[in-house]
Amino acid sequence: MLVTHNRSVAYRGVWALLALALLVATPLATAQVSTFDVPQAKSALLMVAETGQLLYAKNIDEPLPPASLVKMMTLLLAFEAIERGEVRMDETVRVSRNAASVSGSKVWLAEGDRLTVEQMMAAVAIQSANDASIVLAERIAGSEEAFVARMNEKARMLGLQGTHFSNSHGLPTVVAGDEPGLMSARDAALIGRELVLRYPEVLEWTKLWNKPLGPGTRNPIVLENTNRLVLTSSLPIDGLKTGHTSEAGYQLVATAEQDGLRLISVVMGTQTAAEREDATERLLSYGFNAFDRVVVGDDETFTVRIPDAPADSAVRTLSPVTVLVPRTQVAQLNTYVELDSELRAPVEDGQRVGELVVRINDEEAVRVPVYSDGDVPRAGFFRRQWMAFTQWLSSLFSGDN
Repeated sequence: MLVTHNRSVAYRGVWALLALALLVATPLATAQVSTFDVPQAKSALLMVAETGQLLYAKNIDEPLPPASLVKMMTLLLAFEAIERGEVRMDETVRVSRNAASVSGSKVWLAEGDRLTVEQMMAAVAIQSANDASIVLAERIAGSEEAFVARMNEKARMLGLQGTHFSNSHGLPTVVAGDEPGLMSARDAALIGRELVLRYPEVLEWTKLWNKPLGPGTRNPIVLENTNRLVLTSSLPIDGLKTGHTSEAGYQLVATAEQDGLRLISVVMGTQTAAEREDATERLLSYGFNAFDRVVVGDDETFTVRIPDAPADSAVRTLSPVTVLVPRTQVAQLNTYVELDSELRAPVEDGQRVGELVVRINDEEAVRVPVYSDGDVPRAGFFRRQWMAFTQWLSSLFSGDN
């Protein structure tokens, strides 16, 4: 569909009022200052949670061993199962021999222990418990193999291109002869974003330094957060997931919110835990301090011509969209609307009609849905024929054919 709207504005060091827009967006490009880097990491990323805008990217599409970053998907599927009514938070589940025998990071559940789904999810979110991950997988899907199939199906639904799950916890083992697990930094950020925006209650666990697990085990257990930054950082970090194996190195998907702006960082493949923590703090500090906020779509509509409509129509975003612009650069902002390819009048008020695209210095930064600002009727037969003829005639002179 042809571009139907275009505006261009130049900014240098402009501060604008922030308005959050919890909208689906596809991050396709970065608006980064080229001198910034996190050399400790094999792969790294910084994203605005609300819009998906990328502020920094390094090897973000390279599939790497994910370690316990896998558990973000385990938690996401658990929240979805609860939302559908398939599982209850207060439901008691029994620990199987399979779950109790897993190695690596765990809370030392014993076969036959009985705990609630909520306790299992807290153990996964806070202490990265492999045993609790398997308990959740078996309860939700009947077996870990079936749960892994759901994980990979969800990855396809989210459009993840560099991810394959082989188990529910992230150890370098495979279920039923499957391929080893892999995940890219971009995919890790998208899973983390999906989890935080849809189920922000996960942060009530991941922001805690420690928490008693509660009854159900033979000995009292206190969960200890594997993400030290929630305790030691001067930044308001409240999640999200660590990972480590000898093959993967040290990983961390972190998130922090400051002055109404939530950022998500990804660091993969550092050699030490200290390096992943340093890289994470540098990324988040960079995002909070190196950019100005510009609001697009605040109390305004965009004019478009919807096919088969008798006249131009107005479209709008659901909420104002905040775009981050590098503070040290002159940034040229261009906005335009792309209509959905199959869209035709009539259109109802509030119907999705396309996407607003914001570009910074010729790079796509944000893409969010737009909706009709009022009913759009269909033009009469002769009017539509005349519009088709004039469009054809215009294309002859413009060279489109």
